Amino acid sequence: MLVSKSIFIINDALDSLSACDAVTGLSNKKSFLDRLDQTLTRIPWQNRYLCICCLNMDCIREVGDTLGYEIGDLFLKAIGERLSSLLRSGDALARIEGDVFALLCVDVANESDINKVIQRILVAMSKPFSINGHELFSTVTIGISLAPDDGNRSEMLLQHADIALSRAKKRGRNQWEYYAKEVNQSMCFKTRMENDLRGALERNELELYYQPQLNLGSNEITGFEALIRWRHPRLGWIHPNEFIPIAEDMGLIAQIGKWVLLTACTACKHWHSNGFDRLVVSVNLSARQCQPNILTNHVEQTLQGLSLHPSFLELELTESMEQYSKETEGVITKLSEMGISIGIDDFGIGFSSMRYFKQLPISFLKIDQSFISGIPIDSKDIAITAALIQLGQCLQIRVIAEGVEEQDQLNFLQKAQCDMAQGYLIGKPIPHDGVISYLKERKNMLFNDFDFYN
Repeated sequence: MLVSKSIFIINDALDSLSACDAVTGLSNKKSFLDRLDQTLTRIPWQNRYLCICCLNMDCIREVGDTLGYEIGDLFLKAIGERLSSLLRSGDALARIEGDVFALLCVDVANESDINKVIQRILVAMSKPFSINGHELFSTVTIGISLAPDDGNRSEMLLQHADIALSRAKKRGRNQWEYYAKEVNQSMCFKTRMENDLRGALERNELELYYQPQLNLGSNEITGFEALIRWRHPRLGWIHPNEFIPIAEDMGLIAQIGKWVLLTACTACKHWHSNGFDRLVVSVNLSARQCQPNILTNHVEQTLQGLSLHPSFLELELTESMEQYSKETEGVITKLSEMGISIGIDDFGIGFSSMRYFKQLPISFLKIDQSFISGIPIDSKDIAITAALIQLGQCLQIRVIAEGVEEQDQLNFLQKAQCDMAQGYLIGKPIPHDGVISYLKERKNMLFNDFDFYN
């Protein structure tokens, strides 16, 4: 009998321990979810809400790394005690992992009530903690989900609060965010895009199109810009503005850039072998591709493998790129020394334009199409475009106008002595197998009507 009773007591103790976090003494994740499940089954909604918060303590790891994990654990326990002091009747608090706590607030009337809870937490956490003679501070970042609006299952609600926490952390410390279904759908879409993009090259889903560039002095097509497109099996054509940032975040941009360079240079060699031996191909370059030695070696090997002279390759840098490091500047300088022309794409929309001309060996600039679109009606677009053309003339670099779609725009650029133009008026982006036909058709058209563009 005594043995049975002892076993019963031991089992009770073990159950109690399994429901608690060993460091703080608070409920653990499993216990918190059980409590949330029970609350969800018995709550009469009637325009009331449950609020679930994920609380990330921002400085715990730094404390553990600098002062030791014993101090870190005491710090966590003190934080748990302070948060517990803020609980109302029926609320629940748990430590669900590492430096993340979960808070359940029952019977919430509206967002104003929730904001009051959040403010109490922020104020409480702004005060110092005294731990073994150390004065410690920690900010808190919070993600919030609401039942029933954001779900009616405990796992889903906690997951949605965690998604909101991730968004809040991107804004910095001492921030909070509510879960938003639209944002979650966007994040899910991005995740699917990431998974699909990993195999896009192997499945031959990426393609290059080539947009012609017109020399306004000779009235000849002197080059093409290579533009990447993704032919997604379910979503159709995807613009590079949508998937290139994802590729950069995933670390795939170097692999994609390597393929683009080889494909574009191979196309240029094909044009030359078909009698158009002065054409240049222009390729966009991401800052994340500018790895010392790796990029320059690859460019050199590609050109040598195809027996293509470096003067037939141009590389375009986006003006809105993050500030270049000294290493990046060295890579770009070495590419220029190889005989490759370096240009700035989308010029005029960044905030630090002029420093590029001092720090980098720039051969040409491309005026962003947002300035060209207002010509000849918008006086400011006219003035800005004219000024940029004059800037190029003073610096003795070529100026290319992007987004030329109207004859009036082309006439203005010719009068302003712009060097080159690119846009739908000259030609839309063309698949590789259509470039030679385009060039031959245009050659015949000019032969029959020399003043076609005048």
